[in-house]
Amino acid sequence: MFDRFEKTAVMPKSAPDANGISIVEAEIGGKVALARGRLLETAQKDQALHLYAAVQKSKAMPSKIRAEAFLAAAGLQAQRGQMREALPIYEQVYVLFNRYPELVAKAYWGRGQALEKLGKGELAREVYSELAQRDDLKTTREAADGRKRAISLGGLILPKVPEGGEIPPSAVQTGGAS
Repeated sequence: MFDRFEKTAVMPKSAPDANGISIVEAEIGGKVALARGRLLETAQKDQALHLYAAVQKSKAMPSKIRAEAFLAAAGLQAQRGQMREALPIYEQVYVLFNRYPELVAKAYWGRGQALEKLGKGELAREVYSELAQRDDLKTTREAADGRKRAISLGGLILPKVPEGGEIPPSAVQTGGAS
């Protein structure tokens, strides 16, 4: 059904890129592909992963949709119990798509969860600590949950002081309410 929709849907026009694909067409097509991937996840997980990979590689796709495809692929790998495969995909989200804090926070949380399932509690604690202390992510639900998980795993890990450097005052945790 989706195949026919993708081929016959009337797409709003905008200026095409070098490949002849307009930004609007790419965005709508990307959203349809992500929706199709979510539907495929229940019964055809391999096809869903192939679809997410195609979206990830598409230069015509808006970066936010590509980030969502990475996050969906990582989540699917984790759901399948393939934590080792999920870890680098989660990391790619927060390395490549830093301008989308809501997606970056989800990637940190997913990576921490995967590390815990692999029995790597100390590494998960580091991930949760970083999530909880990043200024751009502090307002997300995942940052609050990450703070709780880091504390339950032994406490927040404060950022390391670079040799000869100082920790900026905003990064130092004080005894007051946070």
